[in-house]
Amino acid sequence: MALHQLTSLPATTFSRLPPTNYRISIASFSKNVVFPSGVQCMASIKMCDEIIVRRSANYQPSIWSSDYVQSLKSEYVGQSCAQRVKKLKKDVRLMLDTVVDPLHQLELVDDLQRLGISYHFEDEIKSILNSIYNKNQKQKSLYAVALEFRLLRQHGYDKSAEIFNNFSDEKRHFKSCLNDDCKGILSLYEAAFLLKEGENAIFHDIRSFTTSYLKAYLKDNKDQYLSAVVSHALELPLNWRMLRLEARWVID
Repeated sequence: MALHQLTSLPATTFSRLPPTNYRISIASFSKNVVFPSGVQCMASIKMCDEIIVRRSANYQPSIWSSDYVQSLKSEYVGQSCAQRVKKLKKDVRLMLDTVVDPLHQLELVDDLQRLGISYHFEDEIKSILNSIYNKNQKQKSLYAVALEFRLLRQHGYDKSAEIFNNFSDEKRHFKSCLNDDCKGILSLYEAAFLLKEGENAIFHDIRSFTTSYLKAYLKDNKDQYLSAVVSHALELPLNWRMLRLEARWVID
């Protein structure tokens, strides 16, 4: 498009003037300054007769008229709904302040993020994660360790991946005791997509192990709800999803 516009501009030619010297007196100097010959720009009018053919996008008109869009109304407006929202926010903040167990705190933060409403409680979430990161208490279960790792990494904390070494042997094979912990394996699978530069080798093994385990779990279909969550995660990990669409899926 820019090239077509350039072709419609007047053609420009440049001609060099014969050498001339001229003097300019500058008050701040004791001597006169001599400038060499200059270059004069001359424009000649020469319009292009080429006809520009613009491509049509063939956009179809909207099926919703302006009057229809303006007529749309929501039942969740007004003073009563505003008071209800204010009360619910207060209740959630009370939950965030009263929960003491670190795992329950992490689960609550994770639920708020998945529902797409965590932006209402940014200060409370930051306070919880700061406390967990600074205390650095060792979690016992794989589910708790992976959940803590994922949430801290999501919020910019430098959490080391070495915490997963406790669940593997000397040959970096995951312990057989994890075979019955689908919830923990799923949490580890989601955490494996928050790697930093230089950690690809470590998390490649983790993603390979967890993906194979979860696919095998789907074949057994032991728990209908957990199977649906596993299938959803294998389709696309949580860290790669659009949060608003993920919230819609969680609510449904």
